[in-house]
Amino acid sequence: MNVMDVVEQLEKAREGFRELDMEVAKVVGWRRSTRAVTDAATNATKIESVWINPASEKPGRVPRYTTNIQSAYELVQQLVPSSVGAVKWDENGGSAWMDLKGEPVFAATPALALCAATLRVYGGTTS
Repeated sequence: MNVMDVVEQLEKAREGFRELDMEVAKVVGWRRSTRAVTDAATNATKIESVWINPASEKPGRVPRYTTNIQSAYELVQQLVPSSVGAVKWDENGGSAWMDLKGEPVFAATPALALCAATLRVYGGTTS
């Protein structure tokens, strides 16, 4: 899925959810991997899926970009740190502007709108 496909999903979502967080994470550079884990009690080995943090190359927990405004803000800082933006919310949902030009990006929540606006700038499309 390309960046603009993720933006479209963010704009259409009724609320944030983990699968959408993971789509955003892929854009950021997170990747899914597997590892063998041995149960100390039974000595049985099983394969588990983990997400690899691009900053450390170690397994980590994907941030809740689409449901947590702080995580959405950290996405901005990671992908487009020199951008200037704004977020607004009201009874109709959330909206966000990046670099204070073009039309706002609308979504159901402020976190979704901020993620979508960030990825638009990152992907090269500001309107």
